[in-house]
Amino acid sequence: MTVSEVRGFGVQSERTDSFLFVHKNKIEIYATDSQVNKIISTILMYCSAGKIGDGKIAVMPLDDCIRVRTGERKNKAIEGEGVDNG
Repeated sequence: MTVSEVRGFGVQSERTDSFLFVHKNKIEIYATDSQVNKIISTILMYCSAGKIGDGKIAVMPLDDCIRVRTGERKNKAIEGEGVDNG
């Protein structure tokens, strides 16, 4: 999971000064197919205030994922192996 501080605005904004963006957080999660529904449910449960600006969840296919340190691919590269403090 990666969390980034970003700036942007959605379609609800009628901004004439398009260079002014709202501060937002972007979360990127790589997940196996079996993890996706649980992650979506958890995000909806804890992050939805039912208001404009709650955000969006985009689910995209991941053709491949390679853990650089070990060369593991696909689900093996995505699944956790414990905390790496190195």
